[in-house]
Amino acid sequence: MLKYLYTPFPFVKIEVYIKLRLLFELSGEHELLPRAEVLACLEAFGVQHREFLFEFPLMLIDSDNIGLPTISRISRRLGMTHFISEVFGAVDIDRHNAGDFAKLDILQYILQKQGFCETRGGSAVWNPRRIGDSIGDSARYLEARLPEMLCSPRYLENSNNAIEVLSSGECRMPPSSYVLRVNRGQHKSIDTEQMERELGAVIYGQLSPYGWRVDPKKPDITFKLVYGENKCFLCIVLHEIDKKQFSMRKPHMRPFFHPGVLMPKFARVAVNLSRVGEADTLLDPFCGTGGLLMEGAACGANLIGFDVKRRMVLGGRDNFEYYDVPAFLFIGDAHIIPLKNESIDAVVADPPYGRSAAIVADSQEELYASALSEIFRVLRCGGRAVVLSSLPIDSLVESIPLAVEEEYSYRVHRSLTRHITVMRKS
Repeated sequence: MLKYLYTPFPFVKIEVYIKLRLLFELSGEHELLPRAEVLACLEAFGVQHREFLFEFPLMLIDSDNIGLPTISRISRRLGMTHFISEVFGAVDIDRHNAGDFAKLDILQYILQKQGFCETRGGSAVWNPRRIGDSIGDSARYLEARLPEMLCSPRYLENSNNAIEVLSSGECRMPPSSYVLRVNRGQHKSIDTEQMERELGAVIYGQLSPYGWRVDPKKPDITFKLVYGENKCFLCIVLHEIDKKQFSMRKPHMRPFFHPGVLMPKFARVAVNLSRVGEADTLLDPFCGTGGLLMEGAACGANLIGFDVKRRMVLGGRDNFEYYDVPAFLFIGDAHIIPLKNESIDAVVADPPYGRSAAIVADSQEELYASALSEIFRVLRCGGRAVVLSSLPIDSLVESIPLAVEEEYSYRVHRSLTRHITVMRKS
């Protein structure tokens, strides 16, 4: 995991790598898209990882080159994920009754059994054994990691004084606020309120003598038990995904509205599947009211959009101005995109289906084929194009050197199923 150490020189950063295991609690809106979105975001940020477990709706990965700043940026991009947590241990619940598991001393299991903390001499002492025996490495790791992990501004602002490095290489952390949460998953027999109350009392009994306090609203640290089908994971929550951002950009909240547009969360997933990077250029050749590009802006991309209808372009510009988002929207035909060859990093497109939006072509198939040819021309080598359609487009791609990497279907309502095709220009 990439870490940044705070130094007396504010513009100097020292990088430290350690291994990190992350648990993603995915939404239940689709069985495949949430996982695909996480993997696409990891690739967009160049994060090398190994998928340790996928047990819907849980996904567990190991990584050697991810830092908390990168995790924070990924969390701001994800649409179909609820929480990102760091895993410190797991219990095989095949060998434990789910109700009996509530009787475990959870604090001891998380902090002591995993070598994360020991109670010694009347103080809560953080133990460096889980990252090695080197005193210097442990001190540097803790100096960089604990302030970020606790998500507490006071630690970030005063990191040099926040943690006392002992002569043994261990570090004593000041009192903090905390809360315990339980996600029982499919184990409906578990009384989560009772478990949180009982295990919370155990944590309180052990930590309150050292100044720790319970704060259910704004805790510095959130301990969490997450139940999968066969395992229970013991975690510390790093990020809860902000879903309010999507509510603020719902179609009816925009100055210019047109029926049949994508919902923001689904548009975000489509943008993430394109692997567009921060400061990359994202193209939508059927931009309409700008819904897809709006989510691209939230991912830090530069935006270019075309639409054949003047009314849609002017309305889209009003929407972007309303949200104070810079974008270049032009009247243009997707059959002849006025851009240079290989000038675009990623493409997202939602061509009209012929329902609420008219097709400016002899047929839907002709529209797709012509647009795909132009998309291939303007897309850089290695770039992805994500196309949403009302019918599979595999046969149309056969004549174009775009490799289909992923395909998904998403049922909107009884008469409409959206097909999502992710293609890569080799």
